Amino acid sequence: MKTASSSVSQHTDIFQRNLEEMISRESRSLVLYFILTQSALSITVAPLAIDTNHNLCDPGVDMINAK
Repeated sequence: MKTASSSVSQHTDIFQRNLEEMISRESRSLVLYFILTQSALSITVAPLAIDTNHNLCDPGVDMINAK
């Protein structure tokens, strides 16, 4: 009976280690996904931060409006 108990304990330890490794991998994947998503979002949204009061097609208009 002691061998069966030892075997179960060994399998439990292996299962626990595998589970911890899987959770660690998933956590790293989620962190990487979050970083990449935030980077892509900032690249996509950054052009929207341009001041819309300026006419980007004709910079001379800004000079006229500044007078």
